[in-house]
Formats: sequence, C-alpha cells, structure tokens
Amino acid sequence: MTENALRATPETIRTLRARRGWTVDELARRLGMQDAESIVSDWEEGRRRVEGPIADLLLSTLRNGTEDPALGSGGEAAHRFYARTV
Repeated sequence: MTENALRATPETIRTLRARRGWTVDELARRLGMQDAESIVSDWEEGRRRVEGPIADLLLSTLRNGTEDPALGSGGEAAHRFYARTV
C-alpha cells in the first residue's frame, strides 16, 4: 500500500459508496456478492473488518466504478473471503 492509498475504513466505504450514488445492495452486487447487503452494512458500521484481497477489490470498485481485472472477479474474491470467515 502506498503512503497516499485509501484504507477500507467504515467511513471510506460509506463515503465512496454514497459518492457513486450506490445503495448497499448495488455495491454488494458489483462485488459479485449475492445477498450480502448485511456484510457491506457491517463493514460500513465497523462491525466487521474488511481486509486482504476483498479490501483491495472493494476500494478498486469504489474508486473506479468497476472491479479491477487484476484482482479477479468479485465473485471469486468474495468466495475466497467468505470461505475464510464462515
């Protein structure tokens, strides 16, 4: 991470999502996360930390409005994340 890089803090997630005009559901869909609005809400409320590859995917999606192909599809990254947290 570079010195000026964003971190996936609750405030950053909420602010960037709102700037895009996306709902929590829309952000989850763009990340390839089916029925995962509660997870995105947990990130925004600080009840669940977002880190690792899913944090990179999340920030890339919020910054660019699309997922970063270098990080893999949202569904793949989300699946790897869920597998570690469930």
